Amino acid sequence: MTPEEIQANFDFIMQSHASSAARMDRIEADLEKSREEHAAFKEKLDGLMRLSQQFLAIVRAEHEARKAEIEAERERRKALEGRVDGVEEMTKFLRELLEANLRPPHKPPESEN
Repeated sequence: MTPEEIQANFDFIMQSHASSAARMDRIEADLEKSREEHAAFKEKLDGLMRLSQQFLAIVRAEHEARKAEIEAERERRKALEGRVDGVEEMTKFLRELLEANLRPPHKPPESEN
């Protein structure tokens, strides 16, 4: 090999090494940027997770409160139905008393068939 060929090979090797080093620097920079973007994304995702968990807790609490309201309304209606039944029975009893007292004493009560 001539000195020019040796120099050309050496220049080629140095240029190739410099190019490889530049690519490696670019890859490392891209990797660092990717890590930073990943960290930012993870932070945002963690924040969204916390918000969704808080929202879920609120919705669950509202659901439980609504369930309790519905159950209380059912109990109130059940009690009211019992009172209505009692009023109906009392009305029937009072009607029977009134009818019995409005009949002349000599007329026997009519049988219901």
